[in-house]
Amino acid sequence: MSSNPEQLLAAAFSTCFGGALASVAQKVSLRDSEITAKVHLGSFGPEDYGIAVDIFVKIPHASSLEEAQKLADEAHEICLISKATRGNIEVNVRAID
Repeated sequence: MSSNPEQLLAAAFSTCFGGALASVAQKVSLRDSEITAKVHLGSFGPEDYGIAVDIFVKIPHASSLEEAQKLADEAHEICLISKATRGNIEVNVRAID
């Protein structure tokens, strides 16, 4: 079974994001954290389409969903793939329960 480009981007983004999250979340245990990246077609206006990525971050040991979102946002700022794609594709980062 071969992977398509969207699956490869999702795997790479999740892995890179995990490293960035570990870097910013030094006070929170990440042993149970979970990162899911969904790559899909995004709409940027009438007849203007491109790649979009939704990143879902679950950090069970964060004190609140707000703290988890703050950590996810900080990770998005330093993640190498986030930096490489910033302004080129739509990326949404959301902490989940």
